Amino acid sequence: MICENCNEEIKQSYGSNRFCCQKCARSFATKFKRKEINEKVSKKLSGRTRRPKHSVNNVENNFLRINLKLDIVKMLVKIFRKFFITITINETKM
Repeated sequence: MICENCNEEIKQSYGSNRFCCQKCARSFATKFKRKEINEKVSKKLSGRTRRPKHSVNNVENNFLRINLKLDIVKMLVKIFRKFFITITINETKM
């Protein structure tokens, strides 16, 4: 048997033994109307503005967030050290 979509030999049948895989079965259904479908989608999407994935502002904001988190961690470490030192000093006095 030969796949109706890719014309390769069918090793495992799919869809009433017409296709070799799920991908071929699904793409065969839209194969002949693909240009029409793409034009409709293009018309729907036209006029929209594209946002850049990694704008300069996003990078700067992420950098600021990371620095803020780092500052918080440093502050917590200082507090913990002071607290830990006072506990050890108080325990040795007893």
